[in-house]
Amino acid sequence: MMVVMLLAFTRHFHCLCAEPAMSDGSCDGDVLWNTENSLDLPLVHNRDARQHTSASKLSCVLCGAVAASAARHVKVLPCLHITCQHCLVQFLSDKSPPYKDTNFAAAIFACPCCSYTIQLPSNGVIGLKDASFLQAVDCSMTSDASESHVQWLSDSEGCEQNSTSSFNHDINCAAGDTCVKDVSLQFDNLPQSLKENYSNDINPSSVHTGSNGHVAVMSVISSVNGRERSDCDCDVIDDKGLMLLGETRSQIYGLSVDVEHRQHDCQHAVQQIKLATQELDARKVAIQNTISKRADYLCHLIHTRRDQLLDELDREHSHSASIYNERVSGLDAYRRNLEDSRLFANAVLATKYVSAEVEHDVVARLNQLVMCETHGVEAARDMPQVTAMRLAIPDAQHEESHLEKLFGSLVKGTIGSVEFLKSFNTDLHWPTGFVVTCSHDSVLVGKAGAFANEGQVLFYDSHGACVHCHTLPAGHLPIGVVTVASGDVLVSDVSGQVTKFSSSGGVVAEWSDMFQGPSGHMAVSNHDQVLVTSSGESCIHRYREVDGQRLATFSLQWPDDGLNTQPDLTAIAISSNSDIVVTASNRRNPYFFTDSGQFLHSCSSESAADQSIRTLAGNGLTSTSIALPSAMCCDSFDNVLIADFLGNCVHLVSSRGSHLGRLITNTHGIACPNFITLDQDCRLYVGQYGGDVLVFQYLSYVKHV
Repeated sequence: MMVVMLLAFTRHFHCLCAEPAMSDGSCDGDVLWNTENSLDLPLVHNRDARQHTSASKLSCVLCGAVAASAARHVKVLPCLHITCQHCLVQFLSDKSPPYKDTNFAAAIFACPCCSYTIQLPSNGVIGLKDASFLQAVDCSMTSDASESHVQWLSDSEGCEQNSTSSFNHDINCAAGDTCVKDVSLQFDNLPQSLKENYSNDINPSSVHTGSNGHVAVMSVISSVNGRERSDCDCDVIDDKGLMLLGETRSQIYGLSVDVEHRQHDCQHAVQQIKLATQELDARKVAIQNTISKRADYLCHLIHTRRDQLLDELDREHSHSASIYNERVSGLDAYRRNLEDSRLFANAVLATKYVSAEVEHDVVARLNQLVMCETHGVEAARDMPQVTAMRLAIPDAQHEESHLEKLFGSLVKGTIGSVEFLKSFNTDLHWPTGFVVTCSHDSVLVGKAGAFANEGQVLFYDSHGACVHCHTLPAGHLPIGVVTVASGDVLVSDVSGQVTKFSSSGGVVAEWSDMFQGPSGHMAVSNHDQVLVTSSGESCIHRYREVDGQRLATFSLQWPDDGLNTQPDLTAIAISSNSDIVVTASNRRNPYFFTDSGQFLHSCSSESAADQSIRTLAGNGLTSTSIALPSAMCCDSFDNVLIADFLGNCVHLVSSRGSHLGRLITNTHGIACPNFITLDQDCRLYVGQYGGDVLVFQYLSYVKHV
């Protein structure tokens, strides 16, 4: 508004000053014109060029004709898309139902470009706003550019012919003073808000005093013309109209800036969605491989079980058949004995002269055979003992659930946003580790201060109350803490010792010489094996968590990245497929290795285009740089969460090594995070220097697909 009113003031100033200035033999008129153009020419040129570029991109959404050079009548839709009037009528004729008139009064349709719902005014297509001003942009741009170029050359030549003394003499002429006095009267008549806004540009005490006021007024005129040169071409009726026009253009400019910012936000969002799409595709391939491997493994198990069942069936059949054969053989022998005894008894009965002793022997033998308990000979009404076998299979109604438990199921989760739950403060101002057991108890290790010489292990119950405090010997400062499947807790300290505690705080075992050097970072594998880093030996030891027996030792095969220094490991984690992830203070990005130490990949770097988008996003909230990784953990989807001590944030990196963004920043209250851990309920614990522990809900949604 103020700018446009000053433009009117500028016009009046030219009218007052033109004749006296030009009638003098000096170059007052030339100086004023040259000063104006020499100051505002680059601004006008850049702004007009930008407007011309924008106008040249506008085209009819139906026929594609450029609006600035279209020969037809151009209309602007409420959604700010451009269309030829003839094209719109033809479009409505083809797509819309029949109307009473051919102008489509009050017709409702969707923009063919953005699907914005549009209702025409009561007078139809001709009632739409006219966009013919776009057709004049090209011509006006060419004309203004030519005039500016010619005037610039002539002004430059004029300036070369006039010296500085002549310039000062000319603007001190009486005619100039008269002009300034007249202009000062007009300046006094301006609105108060306009005078206040330009009080820094014009000194009121010098407006009426000769050459200084003249130069000051010319500076204001030049500045105004440089900012809004094009507004001088507008037809203005009164001051009220000027104010309204200025306010509208100011709003358009401000909203244009907001729209440009939203464009950058959209571009950044598109880049993030594309990154998420790439991760989705990669996860699909990985899950397909996992399903295939799982199917092959289960088929192997099924075939193995089939062979086991068949072997078992053969063994049971052979055993049962042998038993039956033995019974048949025994019964055959018994039957023959009965037959032989019966024949002898019949012979004895047929003979009259048999001694009494023989008769007594026959009776005894027959009684023995009859009273003998022979296995398999029962009463005729009873069934003989038989061996029956069957295959016990799951209930048909529950086969699906058994198969799902056996094979697995897809789980979908939403990752990328956290919800703050609570925070609490501990007595350890320098915490180094925190774990939550399967019974929802928690253990915190650390020391009272940065320079304390004693370490402490604090045990909390599921309600957050400290139930036990164990103080380590002097010099045994804790490094890390992990929990195992049994619920016990392992704590490593700088002396190379690992102490095993129960969940209630009792010491179960103490294992010394587990590692060397200031490392001792631990992670638990899927097989309840504990990996411990040993910087003094440049290797990783694998232990059995039950008794602390060393199972293996291996070294990480670092890539040749041109760094000659030994990696200073700060954290280690193990994914669900047994991959090892480590971070180092002198490497920053996480590195991924197999369970045997073979290098897989590192955190991927971004392209220059992606980096520019992230820069335009502002505040550095999506920066991929990790200043100092201090702790790390893996979620159930094998994403890696990295605490950045100097960056005051938590980074999220995918299992492929793609940096997904900053999950938690200092806007969440994070400052110097020292440890990070996830529990089985997807709660994320972040501890920081000073003893504060912040708790977030990490997975906002998880379901079975």
